[in-house]
Amino acid sequence: MNRKKKAKEPLPTEAELKSIRSLKREIDELRIHLASIKNGGGRAYFASDRYKSLLCERIDTLRSIYERLLLAVERIEDSRLRRVVMMRYVYGWSWQKIAFQIDASSESTPRLLLKRALDAVCCPARDNKKL
Repeated sequence: MNRKKKAKEPLPTEAELKSIRSLKREIDELRIHLASIKNGGGRAYFASDRYKSLLCERIDTLRSIYERLLLAVERIEDSRLRRVVMMRYVYGWSWQKIAFQIDASSESTPRLLLKRALDAVCCPARDNKKL
Protein backbone atom coordinates (compact mmCIF):
# COMPACT_ATOMS: atom_id res chain seq x y z
CA MET A 1 0.00 0.00 0.00
CA ASN A 2 1.17 3.46 -0.84
CA ARG A 3 0.12 5.56 2.07
CA LYS A 4 1.11 9.15 2.10
CA LYS A 5 2.88 10.02 5.28
CA LYS A 6 1.42 12.95 7.04
CA ALA A 7 3.86 15.83 7.09
CA LYS A 8 5.06 16.54 10.59
CA GLU A 9 4.11 19.87 12.01
CA PRO A 10 7.16 22.05 12.51
CA LEU A 11 8.24 22.30 16.11
CA PRO A 12 7.43 25.67 17.64
CA THR A 13 10.12 28.11 18.55
CA GLU A 14 10.36 29.64 21.98
CA ALA A 15 9.17 32.96 20.55
CA GLU A 16 6.07 31.26 19.14
CA LEU A 17 5.29 29.66 22.49
CA LYS A 18 5.68 33.01 24.20
CA SER A 19 3.11 34.44 21.77
CA ILE A 20 0.31 32.00 22.67
CA ARG A 21 -1.50 34.37 25.03
CA SER A 22 -1.15 37.28 22.62
CA LEU A 23 -2.52 35.17 19.76
CA LYS A 24 -5.56 34.24 21.85
CA ARG A 25 -6.19 37.89 22.73
CA GLU A 26 -5.85 38.96 19.10
CA ILE A 27 -8.33 36.29 17.99
CA ASP A 28 -10.82 37.44 20.62
CA GLU A 29 -10.35 41.10 19.66
CA LEU A 30 -10.84 40.37 15.96
CA ARG A 31 -13.99 38.38 16.70
CA ILE A 32 -15.40 41.28 18.72
CA HIS A 33 -14.44 43.71 15.97
CA LEU A 34 -16.07 41.54 13.32
CA ALA A 35 -19.24 41.20 15.39
CA SER A 36 -19.45 44.99 15.76
CA ILE A 37 -19.35 45.57 12.03
CA LYS A 38 -22.71 45.91 10.35
CA ASN A 39 -23.67 47.02 6.90
CA GLY A 40 -24.69 50.54 7.87
CA GLY A 41 -27.12 51.77 10.47
CA GLY A 42 -26.92 51.75 14.21
CA ARG A 43 -23.81 52.57 16.19
CA ALA A 44 -21.63 50.14 14.29
CA TYR A 45 -19.84 51.37 11.23
CA PHE A 46 -19.97 50.21 7.65
CA ALA A 47 -17.42 47.76 6.32
CA SER A 48 -17.25 46.13 2.94
CA ASP A 49 -17.76 42.41 2.46
CA ARG A 50 -14.15 42.21 1.32
CA TYR A 51 -12.92 43.68 4.62
CA LYS A 52 -15.12 41.29 6.60
CA SER A 53 -13.77 38.41 4.54
CA LEU A 54 -10.20 39.50 5.26
CA LEU A 55 -10.98 39.61 8.97
CA CYS A 56 -12.42 36.10 8.82
CA GLU A 57 -9.34 34.82 6.99
CA ARG A 58 -7.07 36.47 9.56
CA ILE A 59 -9.02 34.89 12.41
CA ASP A 60 -8.78 31.46 10.75
CA THR A 61 -5.03 31.86 10.21
CA LEU A 62 -4.43 32.90 13.81
CA ARG A 63 -6.62 30.08 15.11
CA SER A 64 -4.65 27.49 13.15
CA ILE A 65 -1.37 28.86 14.54
CA TYR A 66 -2.81 28.92 18.06
CA GLU A 67 -4.08 25.35 17.77
CA ARG A 68 -0.76 24.13 16.35
CA LEU A 69 1.08 25.63 19.32
CA LEU A 70 -1.34 24.13 21.85
CA LEU A 71 -1.03 20.73 20.18
CA ALA A 72 2.75 20.97 20.40
CA VAL A 73 2.45 21.62 24.13
CA GLU A 74 0.03 18.72 24.52
CA ARG A 75 2.58 16.38 22.89
CA ILE A 76 4.97 16.90 25.80
CA GLU A 77 4.87 13.50 27.48
CA ASP A 78 6.06 14.49 30.95
CA SER A 79 3.06 15.83 32.84
CA ARG A 80 5.08 18.15 35.05
CA LEU A 81 6.94 19.69 32.11
CA ARG A 82 3.71 20.09 30.15
CA ARG A 83 2.01 21.77 33.11
CA VAL A 84 4.89 24.23 33.56
CA VAL A 85 4.78 25.18 29.86
CA MET A 86 1.00 25.67 30.04
CA MET A 87 1.17 27.71 33.24
CA ARG A 88 3.91 29.97 31.97
CA TYR A 89 3.01 30.50 28.32
CA VAL A 90 -0.74 29.85 28.13
CA TYR A 91 -1.87 31.12 31.53
CA GLY A 92 0.89 33.70 31.98
CA TRP A 93 1.59 32.76 35.58
CA SER A 94 4.57 34.08 37.51
CA TRP A 95 7.43 31.77 38.41
CA GLN A 96 6.42 32.02 42.06
CA LYS A 97 2.84 30.93 41.36
CA ILE A 98 4.04 28.05 39.18
CA ALA A 99 6.50 26.91 41.86
CA PHE A 100 3.70 26.88 44.43
CA GLN A 101 1.37 24.99 42.08
CA ILE A 102 3.90 22.22 41.38
CA ASP A 103 5.05 22.00 45.01
CA ALA A 104 8.56 23.23 44.21
CA SER A 105 10.74 24.72 46.90
CA SER A 106 11.87 27.69 44.80
CA GLU A 107 11.17 29.61 41.61
CA SER A 108 14.27 28.16 40.00
CA THR A 109 12.64 24.73 39.75
CA PRO A 110 9.93 25.69 37.23
CA ARG A 111 12.50 27.74 35.30
CA LEU A 112 14.72 24.68 34.97
CA LEU A 113 11.75 22.48 34.07
CA LEU A 114 10.70 24.92 31.36
CA LYS A 115 14.24 25.00 30.00
CA ARG A 116 14.27 21.20 29.95
CA ALA A 117 10.92 21.09 28.13
CA LEU A 118 12.08 23.61 25.54
CA ASP A 119 15.47 21.97 25.03
CA ALA A 120 14.23 18.39 24.86
CA VAL A 121 10.82 18.55 23.27
CA CYS A 122 9.67 21.80 21.77
CA CYS A 123 12.39 24.01 20.46
CA PRO A 124 15.49 22.34 19.08
CA ALA A 125 16.84 25.56 17.55
CA ARG A 126 16.19 27.57 20.66
CA ASP A 127 18.16 30.69 21.32
CA ASN A 128 19.91 31.12 24.64
CA LYS A 129 17.99 34.17 25.72
CA LYS A 130 16.75 34.51 29.24
CA LEU A 131 13.28 33.12 29.86
